[in-house]
Amino acid sequence: MRARRPSALIKNKERGQQRIRDRIIQRGEYPIGHDTDPGLTVWEEQEWVMQLLESLPPAQREVLACMVDMFPRKEIAQLLGKTDAAVRQNLHAARKSLVSYLAATGSGRSPAPGEDR
Repeated sequence: MRARRPSALIKNKERGQQRIRDRIIQRGEYPIGHDTDPGLTVWEEQEWVMQLLESLPPAQREVLACMVDMFPRKEIAQLLGKTDAAVRQNLHAARKSLVSYLAATGSGRSPAPGEDR
C-alpha cells in the first residue's frame, strides 16, 4: 500500500469536481449561474459527506469510504477480505442508494436520512 500526500489527494479531488461540474453544465443539468453556497465551509461539507456515509449499511459504507480514499477495487477487496465481485456489488448498491436519496431530496446539500432539518 502506498501513502499519498494529502495535498495531492486534495488537488485530485478538486480537479475531479471541476470536471464533473463542467460535464453536468454541458449536459444542461446544472444552471450555469448557479454555484455552491459560498458560506459552506470545508468542515460542513465533510460533515455532510460523513452523514451520508453513515446512512449506508456497514459493508457499503466501508467500500465507498475506501473508494473516496482512492483505493483501487482490488486493493479494497484485499483490505476488507472480500471478493472483487462483492466490492463491485457493494459499491453499486451504495452509489444507487445515494443517488436515489439525493434525487428524492432535490439537493446535494440536504441532511442525511434520519437527520432533522
